[in-house]
Amino acid sequence: HILIHTGERPYPCSICSKRFRLRSTLKCHLLVHSGVLPYKCDLCGKAYSKKINLQNHKMTHTGERPFECNVCDKKFTSKSNLSSHMTCHSDERPYACTVCDKKFRLKTNLESHSRIHTGEKPYACDQCDKRFYMKGSLTSHILTHSEEKPFSCTVCEKKFRLKTSLENHFRLHTGEKP
Repeated sequence: HILIHTGERPYPCSICSKRFRLRSTLKCHLLVHSGVLPYKCDLCGKAYSKKINLQNHKMTHTGERPFECNVCDKKFTSKSNLSSHMTCHSDERPYACTVCDKKFRLKTNLESHSRIHTGEKPYACDQCDKRFYMKGSLTSHILTHSEEKPFSCTVCEKKFRLKTSLENHFRLHTGEKP
């Protein structure tokens, strides 16, 4: 328990060097590298290495967003997404690029940005030869290889591969400008 307060992470992953406070958390993390996906969605068959990722995925089918911002009322599927969002209500940008001095609210955004300078594209599609700077770009790209369209319009029932495509489409019904 004391490690929570000290911030110490004594258990490193031998594959990616990410560090963990608990040995049990490291053990769960190793599933990511093993390719084992024990948590399967009973609605669409998509599988995950972590139970929390399956739980978050299931919310794409239900539309559930239980975590609400107390500043702007925007809702999120996970506490971590809400925490990341909260930085948009602050002008503070503590993470600066050492190459171009561009500043970021989130450390992860700086890390993704830095790949523009290094040319590193660590996220590879396993179905074609495309590579990406950001994991989110790979995730969106993978959907182009799939026939699955998990996002449905609640007005006309048209289906979409990407959530952003559904959101853009929905503006046709509301008259909202992009």
